[in-house]
Amino acid sequence: MRADAIRRTVVARALNQKIIENLKPDPAKRLEIPDGALVGLYLVVQPSGAKSWAVRYRADGKPRKLTLAPYPRMGLAEARKAASEALRIVSEGGDPASDRVTVAKLKGLERAPASHRFEQVLERFLAAQERKGRRSTAEMRRILEHDALPRWRDRPIAEITGADVVEALEAIVARCAPVAAGRFQAWCSKLFSYAVANHLRPNNPAKGTESPVSARDIQRDRKLSDHELALV
Repeated sequence: MRADAIRRTVVARALNQKIIENLKPDPAKRLEIPDGALVGLYLVVQPSGAKSWAVRYRADGKPRKLTLAPYPRMGLAEARKAASEALRIVSEGGDPASDRVTVAKLKGLERAPASHRFEQVLERFLAAQERKGRRSTAEMRRILEHDALPRWRDRPIAEITGADVVEALEAIVARCAPVAAGRFQAWCSKLFSYAVANHLRPNNPAKGTESPVSARDIQRDRKLSDHELALV
């Protein structure tokens, strides 16, 4: 058999939650990961780490792409359902991207309500900390309002990813504030755990991030003065 007559078929793996969560971005380019369970469905991974779903198909002999929704706002099961419907429309000679009503239906999830936006969830979280008598609430508010609120104010809490948390941490470390970065990470983790407990998102994106500060970094350099030593 001639070598050029041999065709190799690469079978894409069926995506699952573990595969999706473990996918790492390529800083140099966008990735499109096919779902082996449904031909035409792709998970798009941006260099920033943001993930979204898309369907690729042909209409009128031309390749088309329909972006569905970001992950994790749209989960795997929902993405397969939306993609299957889009491909059904294609099989009947239609173009799912040509009609705004159809596109809105396929994207499935409406804009998150205001109560699910980061700013509102942050206020609910801080209020809960105050009710529990947490002494660090004021410091939590100061750091989260300074470093998280400008980044994520209007974003649904469910759409914030681990890559978003890492970018925020890197920005804090870059201004030579590793201790503040460590506190930011800890309090972000508390905030996202609160969101998980209140069914506002499926997981805690801050849990898998590497600590930007070591125990040595948080040791105090200041020594007591003679007057303070005398008081002791």
